[in-house]
Amino acid sequence: MAAVQHEPLNTNRAGKNHRQKNDPGTIFHFWLQRDSQRTKLYYAEHDMHYTGESARDLPSDLQLAADIVFTQLEDRLPEYLMVNYFRPDIIREPRLSRGAADYHPRAGIRLGAEAKLWAMVHEFAHHVTECAVQGKHACHGVEFRRTLLLCAEALWGSGYETDQLRSGYRKYNLKY
Repeated sequence: MAAVQHEPLNTNRAGKNHRQKNDPGTIFHFWLQRDSQRTKLYYAEHDMHYTGESARDLPSDLQLAADIVFTQLEDRLPEYLMVNYFRPDIIREPRLSRGAADYHPRAGIRLGAEAKLWAMVHEFAHHVTECAVQGKHACHGVEFRRTLLLCAEALWGSGYETDQLRSGYRKYNLKY
């Protein structure tokens, strides 16, 4: 289950006060499991940010680029596009560090000033996983990794990028 929080959340765990600030409309992902695979996944996809087609710079017209990429992915991933799917918003966020990107169900995909195509694909995979998986799942768990690989295959076929990602999954012992 999720809860939409309209006031900042305060908790008191082990004597420490944790407070969520600046985002009073956050959807809290209570159904998400612990994300212990995140670091391994980031290592596995490291080369995707620096080599091949996936390292391509995004044009200044981010919405046009996103429309082209999302249309390609939507055409090739029909089994994942169900009733819950909707196209995510995408924005440049100058406050994010250079190549950083993130995804939030309410805010959509945010990309840093120097984010590459792979960052957009990675965040789109988060969105598709969020729409498709009902119930508990880890942010970078098996469901996400499977979706990310399907996105790579949809964009680049069985070429360099897809092989690199599979190789990274094997190298870091990540199931998909």
